[in-house]
Amino acid sequence: MVLHLRLVELRGQLELRFGDHEAVLSAETVQRLRQLAAPDDKAVDVELTEPGEDEGWRLGELLQATPVWGALHRALPSAGESGRPAVLAITTPEDLAGLPWERLFVDGDAPLEVERRAVVARLHNGEGQPQSGENAFELLRWSPTAEDQGCGRISHRLDELGASLDIQILEFENQLPSGNFVFQIVLNGRQTEVLRSHLDRGPSGRLGLVLSRCACVVLSVRQGSEADCELLARRLIELGAPSVVAPASEVGVESVQRFSDGFYQALAAHATAAEAVAEGRRKVRAWGRRHPEARWSRWRWYVAGLDAAATGALRPPSWRPEGWPNPAADAAALLDRARELSLAQGVGYLGVEHVVAALRQVDGGGKTTAQIRATLPRMDQFQAALAALSPQPGDSELRLSPRLAGWRSGLTDGFSLDDVCSVLAMDLAKGLAGVRPGTGDPAKDLTVLGGPEDGRVMELDPGQTLGRYSDNDGPTHGLYGDVGLTDRKLSRQHLTWTGPGKVELKRAARRFRSGEIARVGPGEVDLLAGDLLVLTHATRLICG
Repeated sequence: MVLHLRLVELRGQLELRFGDHEAVLSAETVQRLRQLAAPDDKAVDVELTEPGEDEGWRLGELLQATPVWGALHRALPSAGESGRPAVLAITTPEDLAGLPWERLFVDGDAPLEVERRAVVARLHNGEGQPQSGENAFELLRWSPTAEDQGCGRISHRLDELGASLDIQILEFENQLPSGNFVFQIVLNGRQTEVLRSHLDRGPSGRLGLVLSRCACVVLSVRQGSEADCELLARRLIELGAPSVVAPASEVGVESVQRFSDGFYQALAAHATAAEAVAEGRRKVRAWGRRHPEARWSRWRWYVAGLDAAATGALRPPSWRPEGWPNPAADAAALLDRARELSLAQGVGYLGVEHVVAALRQVDGGGKTTAQIRATLPRMDQFQAALAALSPQPGDSELRLSPRLAGWRSGLTDGFSLDDVCSVLAMDLAKGLAGVRPGTGDPAKDLTVLGGPEDGRVMELDPGQTLGRYSDNDGPTHGLYGDVGLTDRKLSRQHLTWTGPGKVELKRAARRFRSGEIARVGPGEVDLLAGDLLVLTHATRLICG
């Protein structure tokens, strides 16, 4: 059971929401929440049996007067109830990220988690989604600061756990797991440059590929600040990790070791994600050290969505483009392979070319897929055109071509390989392979065929130009502006639209019309709907 509690800023006010219940918090309550979100560890009485629990009690006290709190109270399981604990997923504005939700009191004599009623997860929006798979897992380890003595002790304890629990440990620098795995990062929080540089490379980098495939990330940061730990956890979620376990701020080596003991022992026994996190926290709590860096509640669990919070045993996620519905297993395999092909090419985008290439390599599908596979040779021109494009500086984000991005509207949750091929078939009928029935009418628009701009539709007015994007003297409609690749054979003012079906070409081109090929330009050229205009080897336009 997953319960979602939200603090939402709306029109200058802070609202507490749970299900259909909501309440606007008073200005005094908001001020006290902001104070509580930035506690002073040194001011905490270290003689408390559970240091910091008073903060969890004060948090509950601030919110309990609202009707939302009553609804949450009724939804939570009672202390001592049998079965698995609920997951309380929390969403808050960034400036309230420091609120002590892990130590939250509702109506008992101890925090919810101590009473084993709920495990707190912090919800951040991300792409990572859980998917059914085998419960067995491997541990992929990366220690960017392995020379640090404390990190060495943590890694040594992981080796011992791997041996005792029969968990295979792989090293990030050397190999990637082929199946289900947990990604463990061990580093000194004062030396995060290596991790940050990998994060800056985005989804297309090696770290992005790992995050999109792992079941969970465990970020063991010693000597890290709260701001740094929160930022790193959020960034890992943004790049595709379905969930991240990370300390809220500085934790000692012993705390890391004890959390790892409980977490991995629980996973090896096929515990749920929530149970594994709770067991890791319980091991730290049982340790009983009365120093802030030893607090069990510093171990936070961040999730990319409610599905990630609700999963049973930790599962490997399947990659999918942001905002797309969940694919069935055969479609997921296609998307994974298409993404791998794009990353291997280093082109910075994912397009129909990669889906077509992946279709040659994955199995599955029914009649529709078989029909599409029979047409694949017609699509080979895409790869030839792609080879003619040159890399250009840009960010490392893996983008979708406009055509592939448009496929989202034709797909629903659970879409299959046949569903993907049905969408592809519709695009083929519209001229995706460069063959489109002519109507005899003058062309009204131009659509890019192939490459990172594939599917981009341009409606030009008389006098407007089309060509390679440039900050200086650029065309009205610039191609290859920020997509990682560019066509250096395409001039900046390559084509001028002079009216319906009329263009002025700066250089000679080829025009395909009703099965006939003609060399046209430079100069004025007429275009009919259904023509294919090849400006260069890489840049082709369908006339519509």
